[in-house]
Amino acid sequence: MRECQMRFYEREAPGLLHTLKEVYWHSSAGTEQRVSLLQVLMNRHNVSFKNWHRSIRIKLGNVLVDCVMNSCQWFEIVTYMYDKRRKSFFVPSAIYSDIKDKLMAQAEFFSAEAWPMLIPPKDWTHSEPGGYLLDQIMRGHDMVRRGNRTCIQGETPVQFLNKLQKIAYRLSPFVVEVAEYCYEKGIKVGKSNLKFLPITATEDLPPKPFDIETNEESRKQYKKAAKEIHDRNNDLIKKSCRTRMTMNAVKRFKDRDRFYLPWSFDFRGRCYPIPAYLTPQDTDFGKSLLRFADEAFVTPEAEEWLSFQVATTYGKDKDPISERLKWT
Repeated sequence: MRECQMRFYEREAPGLLHTLKEVYWHSSAGTEQRVSLLQVLMNRHNVSFKNWHRSIRIKLGNVLVDCVMNSCQWFEIVTYMYDKRRKSFFVPSAIYSDIKDKLMAQAEFFSAEAWPMLIPPKDWTHSEPGGYLLDQIMRGHDMVRRGNRTCIQGETPVQFLNKLQKIAYRLSPFVVEVAEYCYEKGIKVGKSNLKFLPITATEDLPPKPFDIETNEESRKQYKKAAKEIHDRNNDLIKKSCRTRMTMNAVKRFKDRDRFYLPWSFDFRGRCYPIPAYLTPQDTDFGKSLLRFADEAFVTPEAEEWLSFQVATTYGKDKDPISERLKWT
């Protein structure tokens, strides 16, 4: 329906559609958000598209599903008991799962990742890119993400960003040792999204029956059993993805005396590290791995900030700073 709606706008008001796209479509907006916005604005200019009834969309969807299933073996209809009733579900098949796993492995192999740096990142300026040394060639990271590439706040924010990039970090040997032990043993730690779930815990597919080519019932039972194992393995891989990627970064940097993080702004002016792992803005597990490479004793001013954070974390985040320090 959305495809037909866009074609209707292109046919009835092409100039207006072009103007609305240029003015109102944000790069981060999703497809549904863009179409909804266009629909509201087109209605204001008396260009109305009549939405299809739900029954029509369901019928058309069923036809398309049949076309997909007849053209390939990637999907199948499976019947389950749901709310004490038998219901049919359109689900990926074991064949599709095998193809998807191969494609994802290739994608991970060829995808470029942003890692911490072993030398201080290059300084940002209004005229030259900073961060990674080869970023001027690759053009992979801008000083301002998803916004104006030139910083408009003046020199002070740029100096602040460059100072952040000069801070050196290292990994805590004790936390690394505990993390490696838990990861190897498959011990679950912390919140559900931070559990150590080793990839080696995935299940193997059941052996294929000897009569799978000739016995339809045997073939159906095997596909169902293989599908259930694929689902469990995919769920396990999805939950353990962040842990696996973090442990891969730990393996690279655990023996380094120091490493650095390139930083950049978002379009609002907030600062974020460019790498996704081993940063002060990582998950609880990722942050626990970090230590400053150049450590120092805690000063009285730093003790006050620690007291401030303790009170804030406890729930005093609406109290004045003086009361938070007194409470701690």
